[in-house]
Amino acid sequence: MHAFEEAGITSEPNGPLFAKLFAKVGVRATIYKSKGYDCVPISVSDAAKVRIFNPELETHRNLLLNKLAAAQTFQARWPQWLNERVRQLLTKNPDVRAVRNTLLFEDNTYVKLRTLKVKISRMMD
Repeated sequence: MHAFEEAGITSEPNGPLFAKLFAKVGVRATIYKSKGYDCVPISVSDAAKVRIFNPELETHRNLLLNKLAAAQTFQARWPQWLNERVRQLLTKNPDVRAVRNTLLFEDNTYVKLRTLKVKISRMMD
């Protein structure tokens, strides 16, 4: 299973243009307003597929997008190894963002921050 998060473009006033461009290459995109700007979110796998970043340049965002697109996710119950890995990482560094990033870059596993926080709070009970 691949990461399910969304990538997107924030623009004003070109949101409809981006949505139409994405539609031309077979990517479903909708527009919503955020703080007065058009936001055009698309799935990470679609963003990787249409290469919204130049694949010749190893920018941070391009590397992150490719890592997210290839990462495994767990929609329901976590496997035991993931629970143990989170416990291990928390003993080294209690920062939830650092744990999430380590899981992504070292274990090729993406976990949403909100989900991670809930799992951690349940571990502490």
